[in-house]
Amino acid sequence: MIVGGESGHDARPMHPDWARSLRDQCKAAGVPFLFKQWGEWGEFVNEAHFTHGGDEKHAHAWVDVGTGNHGECWIYDDDGVWTNWTGHPPTDAVGNVLPQVAIMGWHGKSAAGRALDGRTHDEFPVSV
Repeated sequence: MIVGGESGHDARPMHPDWARSLRDQCKAAGVPFLFKQWGEWGEFVNEAHFTHGGDEKHAHAWVDVGTGNHGECWIYDDDGVWTNWTGHPPTDAVGNVLPQVAIMGWHGKSAAGRALDGRTHDEFPVSV
């Protein structure tokens, strides 16, 4: 199975748990798994990666693992409050991002890379 996130204009973020689930299902079934790329959106690194002198450089995105709903958003360093761009990430009653929601960052395809949980997955079927 070859798995990868979208690239190009209007690429949508991929929740990391979708790729993890496919990887784990492949392992359980003895199916080779190749993680090709994150696409334009990669895992959130840290706020410093996305800011420069207090100004936002790149968008953040939220994506819900269950529904696939997603939107872009910004987070401010000084107060940690999400500010709406195309949608607030879903939160609980006290404002914490829900556990099924991943915050992703726009890196660009080459910078986002292809490591899933710290390693590359390059499995291929065995030739007969």
